[in-house]
Amino acid sequence: MPSVEAVAPLVLNASEFEASETASDYAIFIGPQKSFTQTVLRILEDEIEGTLPLRHDSIADFLASRDAMTAPVRVIIVDAGLCDAAFDDLRDLAAADAAEFPCQQAPSLVIAYWSEAKAQTVAAQINQIAAVRGFLPMNQSIDIWLAVLRLFLSGGTHFPRAVQAPPPEPQAAPPSSAMASDEDCRELLTSREVAVMHEVVNGLQNKQIAAKLKVSEHTVKLHIHHIITKMQVSNRTAAAMKFVETHPPGRA
Repeated sequence: MPSVEAVAPLVLNASEFEASETASDYAIFIGPQKSFTQTVLRILEDEIEGTLPLRHDSIADFLASRDAMTAPVRVIIVDAGLCDAAFDDLRDLAAADAAEFPCQQAPSLVIAYWSEAKAQTVAAQINQIAAVRGFLPMNQSIDIWLAVLRLFLSGGTHFPRAVQAPPPEPQAAPPSSAMASDEDCRELLTSREVAVMHEVVNGLQNKQIAAKLKVSEHTVKLHIHHIITKMQVSNRTAAAMKFVETHPPGRA
């Protein structure tokens, strides 16, 4: 996954967390920092009131710390990339009942993914684990991502059609330095992502873009994060250069 420029180190790790007076429920993210960045966790904290995100590196780390939790856990989101190596831990987590969590029913268990092919593989592995409530696509627009997350937080389920489809035939991976085609870039970006990139190209910083578009600065960062991923570039500057090529002045 491409890196994001100018993103501070993750500060919402469980080991560093200090209790918040305003948060009533936890959303637990289990996976590496590159999957669940500070920007991703902050956007959840900013946009869904009463929910505090915490990240653990592994399922075992979370299971070891569970007894110390003092507030309800609404949802546990596990990176699909962990499922192969930690399948037994995942099964133990799915088997946990409400008595093993503080003040609540057992939380929703969700698998997060960037790659549909990886999600399909995991779906085939865990089809016998009834506790899994669905899959959370991490490469969607912010509005869709938040809508799916709110569904899980309320106890709902979501199994995207792409995850249920048979795995595609293996294909040769493109060179890591390859960039998305011009046509792909025009079709992949949402209208809000296009609006953000117009301001990036104009030289505005995230705080200025947020004020102009009337959104939070964290939301702008997440938009740029998604743009970098979709354009298959490594940083904000490369994304701006690619955007200029595919969206010349006068084109929406």
